[in-house]
This record gives sequence, C-alpha cells and structure tokens, in this order.
Amino acid sequence: MSREQLHALTREGADGFALTAHEVAKAFRARIDERFKPLGLSKATLSVIGALACNQKPLTQRELAEAIFVEGPTLVRLLDRLEASGWVRREPVPGDRRMKHVLLTQKAEPYLEELVRTAVDIEREIMQGIPEADVRLAHEVLLLVRERLGSLSTRAGQASGHTKKD
Repeated sequence: MSREQLHALTREGADGFALTAHEVAKAFRARIDERFKPLGLSKATLSVIGALACNQKPLTQRELAEAIFVEGPTLVRLLDRLEASGWVRREPVPGDRRMKHVLLTQKAEPYLEELVRTAVDIEREIMQGIPEADVRLAHEVLLLVRERLGSLSTRAGQASGHTKKD
C-alpha cells in the first residue's frame, strides 16, 4: 500500500480504530513521561510501580510482565533502571532460585499517592469538556476490544501449540 493510499484511509467507525487507539496511547504516554521526568520515571516504569503497589502479594518477574503486558526482556530492562535508581528491589523466591520477587522499596512508598494523583490529574485534563456519557462509552468499547484481543491471542497460541507454562 502506498503512502497516498494510507493517507486516504478513512477514520470512521471501525476503519482506522486501531491506528487512532495507538496514536492516543502514544500521546498519553508522552504526556505522562513529560510530567514524571523530574522523578526519573516514565509511563513504562510507572506501570511497574503501579502494578506492584496494587497487588496484595509480591509478584514474580513473570507475573509482573504479564500484569503490564510486556515481554520478559523488556521488563528486565525496566527493573534494572528502577533498581539502579532505588525504586524497586528483587529478592529470590524461597524454594526456587531461578525466580525473583519484585518489591517496592521504601523510597517508593512516600511517592505512591503523588504518582496516582498526578496520573488521575492527567486523565482529567485530557477528558475535560468531553461529556461523561461519551467517556464511559469509549471506555466500554476499549475494554471490549482489549478483552477480544486477549482471547484472540490465547486462541492463536493454542492453535500454534505455544502456550505459556506456569
């Protein structure tokens, strides 16, 4: 497909939905990165901190990667950065030397409320002026799309014989 054909694609209904969703996610990530740069954090590192803060039990690296929808090597790089800057620590899982739990450090604790408040403020800024009913509908559609994508990838993995082992 040529550039002209790509440019001529409509952005109505389902046509172009995935591209628009990608652009929105990218712009949202850029806004968060901008706001959290003074703390040395990004949207990616905030996803790690958020997942750890929201869980009642320590997460293994595998569980954390699944929770934030990244591959293992990507998570390792994020954890290396967060560990070097004192936000998280990794500890061996008792009884399994190959696995590591990821834990927030005391450095992270005082920032958790501020991190959540700032992320909520960014969402409110973005959604300001959009009718609540429209926001709710858009959210419902995105949740449905996410669910369908998850079930499609599960079926594709099963069909190819590749399933994640616990």
